[in-house]
Amino acid sequence: SKTKKKNPAASSGGLKGFGGSSKSSTKATAAAGSIDRSKAALKFYNYLERNGAEANLKRVGLGYFPLQIGPSEKDIIQLRGVIALRDIPKGEPIIEIPYEMAIDLGRESSDPTLPATSFLQKYCVWKSDSDGPPSDKERGDYFAMLPEYMSSDCLG
Repeated sequence: SKTKKKNPAASSGGLKGFGGSSKSSTKATAAAGSIDRSKAALKFYNYLERNGAEANLKRVGLGYFPLQIGPSEKDIIQLRGVIALRDIPKGEPIIEIPYEMAIDLGRESSDPTLPATSFLQKYCVWKSDSDGPPSDKERGDYFAMLPEYMSSDCLG
């Protein structure tokens, strides 16, 4: 059987470094959404690279997707989500989070109250710039990417 040669440029998609994409990934995602290359997003991508999650940046990035919420053309909001930078074969992980980057929310069965409170406490320590565990301070680039309260990301 014939083997199809892969185009090296097409298979190496990704954010490359600090947010630059390959031509193939930009063309493939332009119709469905746009890649977030804001200052905060670039700092977040850097945070991922510093903490061993750089492989994710070859598969996905943060993106904005248009969502029609009413009848007129002005009734479109931009929802943020994960945008594929290349085809991801079945069985390949979409996103991998290194153990050291995971936030321990405990085991609270079906009641999310205690884990949510724990997460909110970590977020508030970062937001208020008060003293807290160093690991929570280091997550600032992650916390900065969380949706704002009552933003379109929360309402969509």
